[in-house]
Amino acid sequence: MSNYDALQIEDVLTSPPELWLSMMMQKSRLLFVLKATCDLDEHIQRALASQRHGYFLYQFESMMNVLIAASVYPLGTTELIDNNCVSQYLTQLKCLTSRVFWTAYSSRNNANVVNVDHNTLSMECSRYLQVLTPCLRLINSMFAACPKNVRLHYQTLSFLQKHNDIITKLLTLDNDEYVVLRSVRLIVSIWYQLYCGPLYIRDKTKISSISARDSSILEYIESKLPTFYFLIKKFKDLAFAGSAQQNDFDDDFDVTNGPAMYDESKYGQMPGEMKEGIPLEIVRMLLNIFRLKSIGSSVGSSVGSSMGNSNRLELLEPVFVKELGPEMKVDENPPSLRLLVDCLGGVVKVSKQTGKWILEQNEALRNMATTNNAEMLKKLHSVEPILSTVSEDVGLQCFLIENILLLLYAHCEHYLKEKYEEFYGDFSSVVISEMVQSLKEWYQDEDSCILHVPRDMIEKGWESVVEVPVSSVQFIQIMISKFLILQRDNRRRHMIRNE
Repeated sequence: MSNYDALQIEDVLTSPPELWLSMMMQKSRLLFVLKATCDLDEHIQRALASQRHGYFLYQFESMMNVLIAASVYPLGTTELIDNNCVSQYLTQLKCLTSRVFWTAYSSRNNANVVNVDHNTLSMECSRYLQVLTPCLRLINSMFAACPKNVRLHYQTLSFLQKHNDIITKLLTLDNDEYVVLRSVRLIVSIWYQLYCGPLYIRDKTKISSISARDSSILEYIESKLPTFYFLIKKFKDLAFAGSAQQNDFDDDFDVTNGPAMYDESKYGQMPGEMKEGIPLEIVRMLLNIFRLKSIGSSVGSSVGSSMGNSNRLELLEPVFVKELGPEMKVDENPPSLRLLVDCLGGVVKVSKQTGKWILEQNEALRNMATTNNAEMLKKLHSVEPILSTVSEDVGLQCFLIENILLLLYAHCEHYLKEKYEEFYGDFSSVVISEMVQSLKEWYQDEDSCILHVPRDMIEKGWESVVEVPVSSVQFIQIMISKFLILQRDNRRRHMIRNE
C-alpha cells in the first residue's frame, strides 16, 4: 500500500485487520484483487490439465485468501456483494466447468494411477478441488458476515445452479479423503444458510403470492432434499464408525492416557480441521436442515405456527418415515426414524468418551494438587491445547442430542396420532424401552455424562473452562419426561382399545 493515500482514520482504536480492510476499500483495491483473481481462469484451465502449470493453482488460492480475509467483516462482504462477486465472477469461472473432474475421479478405472485402497483421488480431481474449495470458503465466509443479505442468497443460488451437476457429483462421491470431506462440509454449510434464508418460504399463504422466479428458486431448494437424505445415511455411518466398534465397557478408553479420541498428537491442528470431526459436523448441519423443513426455525412465523398458542410442538411436514427397523440402504429415499435413534445412540457413545476424558483429567489434577507442583504444571501444559477442542465437542454433542430428541419427539407424536395401530408397538419397544432408557442411564451417570461429570479442578486451572449450557441440562431432562408422558398417554389409549 502506498504511504501517500492520506488515510482518514476516525477511530484511533481501529484494529489492524479493520485498518487493512479500510485500505483495501480505497481506490477499488478489493475489486482489483477480485478481477485479477478471476483473470487467472485460462491459466487454471491449463493447470487442471497439466501438473506443470500447478503454480497457478497456488496463486489463485493465495489471492482468494485475500478476498476471504476481507469478507470476514460485513463491510468487506457488502463490497463484494455490490460488485457481484459470486454471480458475475465466481459463477463465470470456466475452469469450474472442466470435464477433467468427471473423467478422472475414479482412479481405479485409470490405468496410469495405482490405487491400492480404492479410495485415492486422481491428481486431476485433487487439482480441481484446489480451485473449487477456495470459492466455497469465500461464499461461506460471506454468509457468516451477512447471513440474511437477499442479494447474496440470489447470487449463491446462481452459482449452485450453474455448477449443479458437478456439485451433486461431488456430494455423492464414494470417497472419504480429507479434501473431499472438507468440500462436502462447505457445500452443506452453504445449503444450510439457504434453508435459513429469506428465499426458503415455509408459509403456504405466502407461497401463493411469490413471483415466478422465487417459486422456481423454492422448487430448486426443495429438489436437493433427496441428496441430503443420501448424505445423512452415508455420514451417519462415518460419524459414528469409531463408537460403533466399541462396547459399553471400553468406549475407546485408554487407561493410561485417557480417551484415544483426545490423543495430544492428533490435536495439534486448528479446530475444525481434523478429518475425524468433519462427518459429525455434516450430520449436525443436515439435521438442522431437516429441522427447518419439518418443524421450522426458532425465529419467524413458521415456528410460531408450528408451536401454536399453547407452545406445543407441531410437525409442519414429516421428513422421517415411521419405520423403526434396521435401515440398511444408503439411497435418496427419506430416512426412517431408526436413523435418528441410531444417531442419538452414536452421539451418546461419543459423549461418554468425552465425559470420561474430563473425569480422568479432573481426577489427575486433584491428585496432583497437594503433592507435586512440577507434575501439576506439566499436566496443565499437556491438557491445555486439547481443552478448546473438548469444549467445542461438548457444545456440539449437546446440540446434536437436543435436536435429535426434538425431531424424534415431533415425528413420534405425529405418527401416534396418524398411524397409531401401525406405530405404537415399535414406539414402545424401540423408542421408549431402548432409546429413552439408555438416555436416562447416561443422564444419571455422573462418571461419564458430559452434563454432570465433575470439572472443578479443570475450572481452577484455566479461565476458559469446559462449560455445559444450563439450557441443555434442562432441555434434555424435559425431553426425557415428555417421551415418558407420551408413552404413558398412549399406553392408556392402547389398554382402552384392548378392553
